[in-house]
Amino acid sequence: MRQEWRETVLRALRAVVSRRGGVALGFWGAPGLGKTHAAAELLRALPCASLSLPASSPVSAFIHALPLPQKWPLWAQRHLERLVAGQPTDSAALVDTLVAALVGLSPFVLHLDDLHEADPQRTALITSLARAVAGTRGVGLLVSGRHEPPAPFVSSRLPPLSGAETGDLLLSRLNLPLPPEALEWLQERTRGNPLFVLEFTRYLTRQGSVWSDGTRWHWRPPPADFMPVTVEALIGQQLAELGRDAGVRGALEARAVLPDDLPGEQLDTVWASVAALPPSEVRAASGTLRRSGVLTGHDFSHPLYREVIVAGLLPETRQQLARRALGALAGDRRRAAAFVEAAGLEPQVALQVIVAAAQEADDLGRPAEAARLRASGVRYTSGAARLELALAAAQGLQHSDLPGALRLARLALDESPQHVGARALVAELLARQGDLAGAEEVHGQWPLPGRFTPAWWQRLLKLRGLADDQLGVLQLWEGRPELRDNPAPEVVATVARTLAQQGRMPEAAALTSRALDSSTLGAEIRGELIEVLGNIQYGRGEMEAAAQTFAQALALAREHGLRALEARCLVHRGVVLGDINRRREGLAELRAGLRLHADLGDGLAVTRAQVAVAEAHLDLGDYERAEELLLECRATLSRHGPSEHLIECEYRLSVLYRDWAPPHGGVLALRHAHAALSGARQFSGERKLAWSLCHAAFAEARFGDAARALALATEAGQLAQGMGNPTQTAFARFALAQAHEAAGQPEVALEQLGALEAELIAQGNLDAAQEVGLSGDRIAGRADRAAGRLAWFEAHDLVNFATLTRRAFPELAASSAPAPEPAPSPAPACLKVLGPVVVERGGERVGYRGRRRTELLAYLLEARLSGRAEVGTLELLDTFYPGEPEPQARATLRQQVYLIRTSVGAQAVLSTPTGYALGHVESDAEAFLGSGDGGLWRGPYLQGLGEGWLPRAREALTLGLRAQAERLSQGDPAQAARLGAILLEMEPYDEEALRLTLAALHLSGQPRSAAALYRQQRERHAEIGETLPESPELFLTPRAVG
Repeated sequence: MRQEWRETVLRALRAVVSRRGGVALGFWGAPGLGKTHAAAELLRALPCASLSLPASSPVSAFIHALPLPQKWPLWAQRHLERLVAGQPTDSAALVDTLVAALVGLSPFVLHLDDLHEADPQRTALITSLARAVAGTRGVGLLVSGRHEPPAPFVSSRLPPLSGAETGDLLLSRLNLPLPPEALEWLQERTRGNPLFVLEFTRYLTRQGSVWSDGTRWHWRPPPADFMPVTVEALIGQQLAELGRDAGVRGALEARAVLPDDLPGEQLDTVWASVAALPPSEVRAASGTLRRSGVLTGHDFSHPLYREVIVAGLLPETRQQLARRALGALAGDRRRAAAFVEAAGLEPQVALQVIVAAAQEADDLGRPAEAARLRASGVRYTSGAARLELALAAAQGLQHSDLPGALRLARLALDESPQHVGARALVAELLARQGDLAGAEEVHGQWPLPGRFTPAWWQRLLKLRGLADDQLGVLQLWEGRPELRDNPAPEVVATVARTLAQQGRMPEAAALTSRALDSSTLGAEIRGELIEVLGNIQYGRGEMEAAAQTFAQALALAREHGLRALEARCLVHRGVVLGDINRRREGLAELRAGLRLHADLGDGLAVTRAQVAVAEAHLDLGDYERAEELLLECRATLSRHGPSEHLIECEYRLSVLYRDWAPPHGGVLALRHAHAALSGARQFSGERKLAWSLCHAAFAEARFGDAARALALATEAGQLAQGMGNPTQTAFARFALAQAHEAAGQPEVALEQLGALEAELIAQGNLDAAQEVGLSGDRIAGRADRAAGRLAWFEAHDLVNFATLTRRAFPELAASSAPAPEPAPSPAPACLKVLGPVVVERGGERVGYRGRRRTELLAYLLEARLSGRAEVGTLELLDTFYPGEPEPQARATLRQQVYLIRTSVGAQAVLSTPTGYALGHVESDAEAFLGSGDGGLWRGPYLQGLGEGWLPRAREALTLGLRAQAERLSQGDPAQAARLGAILLEMEPYDEEALRLTLAALHLSGQPRSAAALYRQQRERHAEIGETLPESPELFLTPRAVG
């Protein structure tokens, strides 16, 4: 948006540069839009001289700031001299003088900023100057401010930043891009106002919604109504200035409570009524608000204006405005109903307004709006009326607000436990949330006359389908013949979907086709059947057909307001688009589906969709984001018990760690692959079992046991062949080739890979063909062929496979760009913990503050000393922030890591798959354990910081210190005594350490020091009820045995 506006203005200003004419241009916008910055950018882009001044500057400032032209008329020079001398002159002469000066400087552009701050006299002068400039070649006048400039300026409104421009602005400030979800939230909330964008980001960073781990930014959505106090204050100040006029304030408050969708003529009348002002005063106030930039037309220029106004209304003012609105909108029942609660009406009156409004919404074909209205009216009812209204509202909301619908349905069921409609709806909504046990419990309490009838069994089957209990669906379908006798369309849709998920495509297709032939299907069930058909096509590998089918279902869902179906089809289509090399488009559809599922309040569906989004991020090489999403999904899905989606999440994690190859990636790949396989063997059907066997075979071939990999791949091939699914058969053959390579049979693997690649190309499955071919190239060392694949991967946004190609053929990575001069590797920092804890680099102390940061570094060092590759995030949270809520604790931890990286080094702390690890940092502790150099000890371990956290690390250092003191006790008793004293500070009740130290002190000729030390140790032992002999000599005397 901003870029297009900029080019338009520059085209007009170029007439000045070419001296084709003169121009007087103006632009305006609300506070924070960056008007001054935009003008500076325009002037920098012009290849001519320019000057920018505040429009309210005194005339003398104009005169002194303008460069003097070398040649200009004598009369103009005389006028200038009189102006400099402070002699009065009329405005016409002043304008003529200024124009003469500008002509002498041409091509030249004068910019006058903040025109809204100029007084009327100055505004009139600038307007006269614009008239003169407009007919003068080579001269341009540009003005900017909050209000639209008067004629003859050719003016335009400064547009907000587009989403891409907002991203560029934040990238320039944050150095790393924000996650797309964060940018979308910020753009929606700020509407591209640059000042708002920066202030929102600053506050979100401070409160932990946006945080960096030093390598990338992360995002956690804040509350939807979050607003920084600085933005609220800025808006409030502008509104307060306008509100000094009582008429403008009244018009503002009335406009803030009225909806945006009122037609213009109706709005004028209603606005005046609600404001309690004559229409002429409202029109005048509206003009003032438009000129100030608060309104654009009749609407607020930014939604935050309305939020600030409404939040500041006193309760009595809010009620007064609401009651006026009810009167003004008496003939518009739907809009009037929005004011019922604020108006504080009597329950019976409020209910009448709401019921009438809901009926009007129904008559207009707006069922979701009618349902929301009925839901708002439930509070005004009781008894049978409450049952009826709550149930109607729940039925209407079930496709747009799942939690709200369940709450209302439970309310209806509580009013009448025997009501079968309420019971059926509660059970269905529970199943959709993944609570199958709860759904079956509610369904099992069905009134006795209707229990165990064919209709009852059909409802149970539907519940299992909604909860994704595939085996339970098929158990009922195949075990109860009455279900197959003229089944209801929704039963057919449920069974067909389940059969497709199980890989039984012919049966699923036959059921779906027969059902779709019916001419009596409703929109919802027809859409679900079309969705199932798309799933069948996808399972067969018919990607283009599946994309078209899902688009058809999507259009039907949008036409009939079926938002849950719309969300599912967006996710389905996003997956398919990714598979046909339209990955960026597919990711956009996936995110849209994810947002819609979230809006519907369907948490389980959000999690399932998130697995698909994570896979898209993996394809695009965004490993950390993919891991973050998958681990989040796994945690949620695990709470709902075994499912097909949990199995898929597990093997996607295996693929992630296999391709990403982080530290201990092999262990993680094996663990998640076998978790998927275990789940598939117990709880899933053939389709997921075949995929899980393949992924387990891949993981074993790469990181585990080759014989096990061969067995798994062979089993997968047999299963896939029996299913008749070419895609899964190909994947099993790919796994088998990998297993043969791991078993030391590269020739067999190459032969299998070559044949498979040729078949995949013939089938048109080019992505898979390239992946298979890359494995063959890697085994055979065919760098030339791999280079061609690299280009193909990059052209098709397959960043992950491009990365794998470069990893297999490092020479391709080197040849893709000129090799830069190797930068000198910065010296690693040294964490010194054998005494007071300090961080040094090159012998100089690194200056940084924060005990918690020091503790975090020390903890990560202890983990490394203990042989651990990483420390999990949860472990660190439990250790350092045990009393804080987890979201805040996570944000604080990430901020501490960021600060360490900033001060100690970017690689000081590394992000690992599950937490963090100490990175490019040396330590005196490791140096001591490697060399035994006692001179590295400056005092007790972690002096001033505590006892440490992981006993194994401290124990290893203590044993090493003791051994070194014993070794030195004969050859260097003074050093042994020093080390013994440190050991005693760490282990004050260790009598062997005391004996060692006393003996070393005596050997080194320090008897007084020995006596002082012994007195101190006797006192320490006495504090815990132990008694040492009276003198060190007695203590050192060997005890008799027996």
